[in-house]
Amino acid sequence: MAQKVYKGSGADFITAVCLVLFGAAFSIAALRMRVFNNSLLVSPGLFPLILGAVFILLGLLLLRSAA
Repeated sequence: MAQKVYKGSGADFITAVCLVLFGAAFSIAALRMRVFNNSLLVSPGLFPLILGAVFILLGLLLLRSAA
C-alpha cells in the first residue's frame, strides 16, 4: 500500500519565513532592552528573548517540513 508523501505548500514556506523574521525582530528588540545589575536573567527582555527564540525554532521546523 503506497502512502502519500506530504509536499509542503507555498503558504507553509511563507509562514515559516515570516515566523523566523518575526522571531528575529522580537529577539533583537529584547536584547536592546535595559539590563539591570549586568545580568540578563533579571532584565525585562528575558521573556521576549525566549519567545523570539521559540518563534525562530518553530519557523525553522516549519521551513524544513515545507521544503
